[in-house]
Amino acid sequence: MKIVHVLESLQMGGMERLVADLAETQKVRGHDVCVYTISTSGPLEDRLKKAGVPVFNCHKKRGFDAGCIRTLKKKFAEKRFEIVHTHNGLANVYAAVAAKLSGIKKVINTRHGSVDPRQKSLWLWKVSFLFTNRIVFVCKKAKDEFDGLKMARRKKGLVIYNGINVRDWTEIPVDGRDSIVRDFKLAPETKIIGVICRLDLLKDIDTLITAFEIVQRDNPNIVLFIVGDGSQKSRLQEMVKTLRLTEKVVFPGERKDVKPFLAAMDIFVLPSLAEGISIALLEAMAFKRPIITTNVGGTPELITDEAQGRLISAKDPQTLATCIKEYLANPSLAAMLGENAHQRVVSHFTTERMADDYERLYREN
Repeated sequence: MKIVHVLESLQMGGMERLVADLAETQKVRGHDVCVYTISTSGPLEDRLKKAGVPVFNCHKKRGFDAGCIRTLKKKFAEKRFEIVHTHNGLANVYAAVAAKLSGIKKVINTRHGSVDPRQKSLWLWKVSFLFTNRIVFVCKKAKDEFDGLKMARRKKGLVIYNGINVRDWTEIPVDGRDSIVRDFKLAPETKIIGVICRLDLLKDIDTLITAFEIVQRDNPNIVLFIVGDGSQKSRLQEMVKTLRLTEKVVFPGERKDVKPFLAAMDIFVLPSLAEGISIALLEAMAFKRPIITTNVGGTPELITDEAQGRLISAKDPQTLATCIKEYLANPSLAAMLGENAHQRVVSHFTTERMADDYERLYREN
């Protein structure tokens, strides 16, 4: 099949990495696959090109840009794609219309998180569904919320869970922890709490920092790694400074290779206010990290409390601190839950299974 994936950018977010994984898998399976970006490219472009997946950027101007639709229409007509697979709302607004104008009959849109009914541009996304065959949600919770908004016919929607390339995430780097301990000048016995995510308000890193401040009072040999970049980074650094935690909280920034950091983490925490199926969480689970995360979005479809990790309420630093202390005091429990999390990913959340599901959808009449 001739497939084009369309998304806003190729930055290092979870959605973007998932699209790269899916495109590369489809390429290996013999499909003719391209990736188009609406606004900007990003670090993942080089990876895709090395895998033999062509990348094209539309360079959309600020605001609504009709020229972007014309550009996509021309490219779609030239390439004669059979499937236009868009990711999230902005890409679908432009690519679904362009696909209709260029005569492409199959448009699939994947929504990678929850739908905010307060979003001003929601009506544009709704209009684009007139030119969209199927709408994929990455968890049942997101689909249920969407159905409640009555933005499209219910039968257009379905759930396909995210997956990761398990082969890349089951072999923990032997020297991963040693390299982090060495590079950041930590004592060998230091316990490392960590998160890897985009630093925006929805990830609620404030709650993690507050919980960490509570835990470190009685556990002096711990540090917190906040790996990633985003709009809230400078504010979070100021918060750390105000709490006098500068020596204990590390901001390594955005990293192309997060495996050494995951290998070093004794506990992985994701305190989000909203999630679909988090790629960072899947990767941490595959690495057998003990997980503490929030009972939001699709996460309860991924983790059962006290089976593959701990699920807690959002914005509850005291309970989060208690769970971290529990793992620190009972490493055998933490290891058991980490192993259970790994088995859950291997059996249900792989790129191969995800690619199979999408291929069946592409071939629907």
